Amino acid sequence: MTFLWVLLFTALSGLLAYVKVNYIYWYLLGISQFKTNFLWGNLWHLKSFHHTGIIQKLYDTYKTTQVIAGTYIFAKPVAVVLNFNVMRLMLFEDREKFQHQTKWTDIPDQLSKMLTTRLLKAAKGSSHLAAALEVKLRTSRNVRVNIKEIVNHFTLNLLGLALLSVDYKSLTQSDSDFYHKFMEHIQKKPFSVKWEIFRKIYRRPFNNDFNDMINLLLPRLISIIERRQNLNLKPEDFLTILLNESEGFSSQPTENVAKQVIQLFISSFQTSVSIINCALYELAKNKQKQNLLSQEIIKVMKSTNYQLSPDIIEELIYLQLVIKETQRLYPPLTFLQLEALADYAIPKTIITLDKGNLIYIPVQAVLHDPEIYAHSEQFQPERFLTWFQQGRNSLSFLCDDNDPHNGIVSGSVQAIVSIALIDLLTKYEFSLCDKSPKKMEFSKYNFIKFPTNDIYLNVKEL
Repeated sequence: MTFLWVLLFTALSGLLAYVKVNYIYWYLLGISQFKTNFLWGNLWHLKSFHHTGIIQKLYDTYKTTQVIAGTYIFAKPVAVVLNFNVMRLMLFEDREKFQHQTKWTDIPDQLSKMLTTRLLKAAKGSSHLAAALEVKLRTSRNVRVNIKEIVNHFTLNLLGLALLSVDYKSLTQSDSDFYHKFMEHIQKKPFSVKWEIFRKIYRRPFNNDFNDMINLLLPRLISIIERRQNLNLKPEDFLTILLNESEGFSSQPTENVAKQVIQLFISSFQTSVSIINCALYELAKNKQKQNLLSQEIIKVMKSTNYQLSPDIIEELIYLQLVIKETQRLYPPLTFLQLEALADYAIPKTIITLDKGNLIYIPVQAVLHDPEIYAHSEQFQPERFLTWFQQGRNSLSFLCDDNDPHNGIVSGSVQAIVSIALIDLLTKYEFSLCDKSPKKMEFSKYNFIKFPTNDIYLNVKEL
């Protein structure tokens, strides 16, 4: 019995010593860190997959004094980069020295442009968002509409047509079984946030974010691919483009192509829905800005006989400003995540990161920094009119496809958001109602920030 007690005491002492050493990891490297509980570390601060609170606190505390600050996700050390020059090194000049874990897919820029073209073509043949909203208003006899629900249906339809030539008829058949199964997986709530974070942090967190949906969709998609190959079918969609690209390459078997399409489908859906809903919510709060945008859209669309193309979308300058400002206020990702592939000495410092260290680029904290963005909590699309002409650091806005490697929001997502806002704001105006949320709330269970509250707005025909 005494031996068992000694064994237990030794094991417990060893565990405590291991934990204590682990939680001074950054301190031993000469990097500032928050004081952590000697046993639990930051455990009680792990409240969401996107770690907004922890990253914001580190950024606010050390941004003016340190190039990097340290924290812990369980016992895993995480470096939060606070200096733009170091961010630039990691994201550009020394890019090959890091694994970039927040990259949706490895689709080249040229293929992304092809997908944008497919989305615009699919928008012509799909059930239009404004028309579906009109039906809802007519059947409910109510000007108050849950915009989030109808945006979900629209985005699912558009992606289904553009990627797979599948019309889910979600807008016209709101009780669609596929829609409900899809949304259950998108909005799935794990039993414990801390347990899910633990599983993900030690098993490549970003990739695992798609596992449930891959399990749901993979058999269906492989069946579609095999049927196309057997019957030599080549519909005009993005899946056909990817299959043509992969022909003759053993590194791109059917299952890999299917997984790539599923990841693109899910990330595009979550990001698009988030931006569209947030944009409509902010425009409803800011009627003057909504009027400016509606006037621009109506004027340009009338002159082009209501035909959409990438060039026409580029003509809508204020629309692009509204989308940028929405992304700034509500970035789909709180941070970009990298992993050091080898020991990395940061130039002009005494700091060397170890191989395997996780590194966070604090996107949301930068986008909400009042020293970078005046009145940072206000919706001011006009700020981007001359933003990049004022000598601003390009890394102060990591939210679009200006850089195809690091932009959070791809060109295809920009197209989906533009299609939705153009369709709605040519016919309707939106305002807050008694059921409108006081603020946007986001799921703590999604890595890509996804709205959780219903977004009721008053809708009035123009």
